[in-house]
Amino acid sequence: MTAHALGLVDRLGIVDGRQQAKCVAEETIVLTGEGFVRVGELARSVQVGASALVASGSVTLAPSGAMVPLVQVSRSGSKSSLLLVTRRGVLRCSREHQVLTMRGLVAAGDLRVGEEIPPVPVPVGWVGCDRVVRVNIFGDGSKHSQAPMLDPRGQAFITLDARWAYFAGVVAGDGTSSGAVGGVGIACGGGENYRLWRETLLAMCSDLGLPATLSRDNKSVRVGSRRVGAFLADLELSAATRKRLAIPSWVLRGSESVVWAYLAGLIDTDGTVSPSGTTSITSKHAEFVGEVALVARRLGMSANIEPCFNKTYSRWYFRIHFLASGLQLLLDKAPLRSEKKMKLAERVSRVRFPDRAQPNDNI
Repeated sequence: MTAHALGLVDRLGIVDGRQQAKCVAEETIVLTGEGFVRVGELARSVQVGASALVASGSVTLAPSGAMVPLVQVSRSGSKSSLLLVTRRGVLRCSREHQVLTMRGLVAAGDLRVGEEIPPVPVPVGWVGCDRVVRVNIFGDGSKHSQAPMLDPRGQAFITLDARWAYFAGVVAGDGTSSGAVGGVGIACGGGENYRLWRETLLAMCSDLGLPATLSRDNKSVRVGSRRVGAFLADLELSAATRKRLAIPSWVLRGSESVVWAYLAGLIDTDGTVSPSGTTSITSKHAEFVGEVALVARRLGMSANIEPCFNKTYSRWYFRIHFLASGLQLLLDKAPLRSEKKMKLAERVSRVRFPDRAQPNDNI
């Protein structure tokens, strides 16, 4: 386990049926009977300094792996916090948060670097469904040439399916704010080696009805305008309005195909598939990496987290490794669209057929 610097967060407390209180950041994901939910959603109407009972029938995952009743939530306001990083997960919590270790319950502020924490088994099996949303960017009836998905009145209903989830993963990996232009930008590389990837990104946007153009230097794809950017912000995809990188709530509650597509977009942009088949994602957002690891285990994947200090930028980065045991599942389920899928397919082929002649690594 690695402990990182303090920060200020809005803290929320939850009390479960074991009468165990936990004080964590409001963005923390908990597993309930309805799937993954952020703690802040459970306490949306709770004022600072107050508490509220949770609806009867709500449950959450206990350290034993069992589902226990969720009883109460409270909001304590912005206070100092610790970022705890382990091989299996990431948590931002108060110093007083009780953590189960091999020597019993220990306050987070008293944990030692290298402390052993028993793994919490995450049950495999996804619960969720695709969400339908109403798009209303041009409510004044003006022309909608910048948003082909809309009808002449500037309205449409769309299903946030695997196509949108892949786009969300791409934005999470390589998305940037388009500044004064609005919308988002997607870094794509300007050389001839990236031509097919640029075409893939443009085709992705066209399929969604999103206006997209290449920058003059061909190094990024610009998606949308100010108004389209506002719609993307509602989908939690606007880089300009995010305090930190996080998996969108509609992805967390989407169908299994939606979550796999999100991972595919993330791997195609921020992921690395080495010639030996090692598959990993690196990010400066520790909690985001923890969310990806949690979601991956829920899908049946095995994943480890590794903190890495970058001397050039003098800051910590965090890498998630998808273990070899889950490569076949990743290849079968994640709809990758870049050359990384070919590299992954080659690695899986080597694992399943070790005596087969080895193809060229330089794909």
